[in-house]
Amino acid sequence: MNTELEKILVNAYERFLKLYPKIQEKLDSVNLNEADVLGLNTEEYRQWKLDKAIEEEVERINKFCSKTWLKIDGFEFRVILGSDSIDEYLTLLMSRHKQIAEHMGVSWETYSEHNNLKETCKAKYYYHLR
Repeated sequence: MNTELEKILVNAYERFLKLYPKIQEKLDSVNLNEADVLGLNTEEYRQWKLDKAIEEEVERINKFCSKTWLKIDGFEFRVILGSDSIDEYLTLLMSRHKQIAEHMGVSWETYSEHNNLKETCKAKYYYHLR
């Protein structure tokens, strides 16, 4: 993972916990027996619980999105939450979509035009969190 993305993900986790202090309380009092059963150490278990809480929040957000193109996935939510500017968000998201287009064997021009990517991503950024 590149360091820019790592920084954004750390920001996202910190900001999420500030927005939802009850989740931080739950993480501070996790049941370590569950971690043992799952074969995770304490830190891995807390991260797993945090990721699960974020995914639940994404599901909640998506229930209220009236337009399909405004729905987001967990990765995009983290990037929106963790980025400091729309430019930073768009750079990372475009990089991810370029990888998807490449994996699909579709030219970037065709992929981005078909998905109206830049405007859709800007709208998501402003609609969801800014």
